[in-house]
Amino acid sequence: MFVKRRIQSYLLELSNYNVPNVDALPQMNFYMDQVISYLEDNLKVFEIDDKLITSSMVNNYVKGKVIPAPVNKKYSKVQLTYLLEICSLKNVLSLNEIMNIIDFSTYKDVYTYYKDIQNELVNSVSGSIKKNLSKIKKETEDIELKKLAMELALKANIYKTLSEKIINLLEQKNIEEIEKLKKDLLK
Repeated sequence: MFVKRRIQSYLLELSNYNVPNVDALPQMNFYMDQVISYLEDNLKVFEIDDKLITSSMVNNYVKGKVIPAPVNKKYSKVQLTYLLEICSLKNVLSLNEIMNIIDFSTYKDVYTYYKDIQNELVNSVSGSIKKNLSKIKKETEDIELKKLAMELALKANIYKTLSEKIINLLEQKNIEEIEKLKKDLLK
């Protein structure tokens, strides 16, 4: 029952989590240590063992042009939105794949979509897992929790694969369109 209670406790914490609205993000610009602290506070519910974000990671995202560079070493709300999204997606997708899917509109539109979907999924998944846990009996707890962990991992794999397929097909389509434009220009 120890594991089941710990999972229930985590699900309660997870169901209380909400991605902040873009207007609720700090208006002032942050230095790196403040950015890291803000992100850690907002994403601690998703941390397992490793840090979700470090200053080295942020510096690499800037160098790789994944996020806009800070101005005078200060990060704005725009960078915070990208960093929140990246931290939520980086365990599932590569940075190239993340860049492809967070680049479909203005940063506010992308962030709002991310926030809405993340909050909806947190509530849906935590509710579903709570129901599954309530059906687990003490005498079969270990086996049932292992089955639940496997089911969740398999679902995650299927969703990850589908996401990557969609991104790859979109990239392929863009490459084909660019090649067609090149051919048309050479005519």
